[in-house]
Amino acid sequence: MIESLQSYQLTALIVKDDLIALRFIHWLNNQGIRIPEAYAIISFNNSIFAEIMHPFLTTYDINIKELGKESVQRLLDLLKNPQTKAQKITVPFRLIERESVSMG
Repeated sequence: MIESLQSYQLTALIVKDDLIALRFIHWLNNQGIRIPEAYAIISFNNSIFAEIMHPFLTTYDINIKELGKESVQRLLDLLKNPQTKAQKITVPFRLIERESVSMG
């Protein structure tokens, strides 16, 4: 797997979940690869785990409470009226910059 990463000459990786990203960083560290020196890593969810392991993880806070609230509301609307048309809902999010990306 290391060879695959190196063959693409990557400088950054986007991982779909904080826990997966932290496990990946741990694995890379065991291979002697340091973050963010070798790769910048950004993830999603802003879970509590993002601030536990070093380097602290740069992550998108996807506003999980608002996302859940909107999901439940859409489901309730659909249950009341099965003919309800699909809606596009945008839930605000923000990038939390931490140590897993180089700020320099």
